[in-house]
Amino acid sequence: MLYSHYFIDDLKDRADLVRRGVLVLFCALLLVINIAGQDVAKAVVVSEFGFVPCGHFLSQVDLFIHELKENRNDRAVAIISPRSPNRHPFPWLRVTLSRFENAGMEDRLQLFVGPQSITINTQFWRIPPGASPPEIDGTLWTTSERDTTKPFIFGSEDENEICPTFVPRKLAELVADNPGSRVHFVVKRGDRHSIGTKGFSEYWIERLIEAGIPRDRIRIFYSKSEHGLTYGEFWFVPAKK
Repeated sequence: MLYSHYFIDDLKDRADLVRRGVLVLFCALLLVINIAGQDVAKAVVVSEFGFVPCGHFLSQVDLFIHELKENRNDRAVAIISPRSPNRHPFPWLRVTLSRFENAGMEDRLQLFVGPQSITINTQFWRIPPGASPPEIDGTLWTTSERDTTKPFIFGSEDENEICPTFVPRKLAELVADNPGSRVHFVVKRGDRHSIGTKGFSEYWIERLIEAGIPRDRIRIFYSKSEHGLTYGEFWFVPAKK
């Protein structure tokens, strides 16, 4: 009888091991099914549209940026196509980049020049983590490095700022990275219907200072505008050798 007692206990132990093994396999199977049932991350078209005026284009970029702020881990892809072979979409690429720079999100953006199109000129894509970007028939567009050994116009803006591209923060970063450099702000007066140079220059000087450029590294020059509007040129001037 003692032998039978130990034999029965051994069978119980073996049965417990089998039950535990089955339970582990069942849990693993549920996990695999759950993972397989989850949606695979996919790239999302936020908007696509044809040629539009600059104001409408800016509103689309701003909506794109807003959605990316709601999805902080997603990346951005913008594909902008020319309407004709001799019209490069540089202005729209530059506007898109400057808007992202103003939002401090340029590191999340990739810009592409797409093929010529007379229907859809612009596509904005949001790429979640783990998702593959869309198939892109185009070339990556990046800004070229500036030659900081000689003066150049970093940017310009007129009194209306209808399609702005100048980002004070980026100029401030360039000045900070080049000790001894300065900014020459050339203000050009428009016709009698345009705003005065005093208010225009004060507005932009304040913005430059807010961006981090010391006032003593900004010089103002005045001249006559070749256009009807008052506008300004922001020159980067390297340190004197």
